[in-house]
Amino acid sequence: QKKMQSHIVLLFALLPLIAHSYVVHEWGTYTSVQGSNGVNLPGLHHGEVSDLPEFVHSRADEYTLEMWREARQRVQVPTDEKRGIIPPTLKAGTPEDCGFCQVMDWIPVAGTPSEVTQKLETPVIYFYSEGKIEEVNVSVDFPQGIVTEVYPQTSVNLPAVGEVRATAGGHAEWNVTVQAKGKRLDVPYVLPTNIWAPSRRVTANFVEGHSAAGIENEHLIFYRGLGSFDGPLSVTSTMTEMTVENVGDEVIPAAWVLVSDGAKRGLIRNLGPIAPHSKVSTPLDKNHKFDFASAETRSMELYLLEAGVELEIELVKAGLYPLEARAMVDTWSASYFRNFGARVLYVAPKSTPDTVLPWKITPQPTEETRVLVGRIEVLLAAEEKELAPIAQRLISGQYGPSDLQKKQSDINYLAKLGRFAEAKVRAVANTSDRKTLEDWILRELTY
Repeated sequence: QKKMQSHIVLLFALLPLIAHSYVVHEWGTYTSVQGSNGVNLPGLHHGEVSDLPEFVHSRADEYTLEMWREARQRVQVPTDEKRGIIPPTLKAGTPEDCGFCQVMDWIPVAGTPSEVTQKLETPVIYFYSEGKIEEVNVSVDFPQGIVTEVYPQTSVNLPAVGEVRATAGGHAEWNVTVQAKGKRLDVPYVLPTNIWAPSRRVTANFVEGHSAAGIENEHLIFYRGLGSFDGPLSVTSTMTEMTVENVGDEVIPAAWVLVSDGAKRGLIRNLGPIAPHSKVSTPLDKNHKFDFASAETRSMELYLLEAGVELEIELVKAGLYPLEARAMVDTWSASYFRNFGARVLYVAPKSTPDTVLPWKITPQPTEETRVLVGRIEVLLAAEEKELAPIAQRLISGQYGPSDLQKKQSDINYLAKLGRFAEAKVRAVANTSDRKTLEDWILRELTY
């Protein structure tokens, strides 16, 4: 009888642990742009605003016309102070083509604490539990960045809206109820082709978010952000080769060079693991770029398939469940693989998530797995040489009456750079006339 009593006491002592026995997984990506010198370039706050469903919350949602007017007055007063804190939103009457204004409550400016050199893209958090967990608090710090978009809505998102003075000091919290395994909740509808859809194709538990926005249901916690920090890789180039260097103290588990013409052909070079403080070089063709006529290129269909399979295998090795790895690949296959240009993709070291995005989850999960993938968009030395005169003409506006065709060609070239145009233009622009450059960027690159 005493033995039975001791077993009962032990069981009651273990009940809280059993009740909160659950697993948390996270995958996410961060993107930067590097020129031929291997240094991160500012200007990563542009683009892809329209890719997310309308139900996703952003910092700009809470911005008011009064805040906008006050901010404009504040930055216009000191003539010797650098710009950098101009928080606009569409609700404040800013131009409809100002894409980043729909998300942010500040305008980053290169060379100031407000600049953005990394875009944190779609970290999603999944929960796996047999039973229901009534109260879970997820607290994520972003010391060198700010969380800009979320779903479900956060209970806390710092700095306070309208109070950004630097792209740093981010902190976000969610209060959610994790549903029991098999319990389904109604979630906002998205088309199967929407970028949001793949992240739901998992067996994770549904969650119910609780915030001032009310109750919001999803299969996950989603967040995006903007930051200014260095990753472990530096990508440099000459006219004959591109070199990928691991400047960190940990091994890079897997890395690839991915190149796409944006339409028909793609190229993959698997760099394998990269040891700490070591380099891997890969050759360029006679035109100082990657040769799409070579035998190693693939049709776009085969290239997308091969790149997706290789990344998926490494994500599973890193600890993701197969469905999570597939969800991540399906989410980013168009942007990470298909988009025009050259890029280096790599699985970040295991310590990276806890360094870049330290978190605390209460109650403590029995298992946590976090996997981040880094993406470096590469501006080759030859591309810098090609872009420099184009950028100079566009910024100066020095086109004559007979230059209409040349101007349109320059505009088309800029459009091909997409959301990375500001970063790439900054790599080659003449900075002797800083005001002209900054005015042109604010006027022309508002997407």
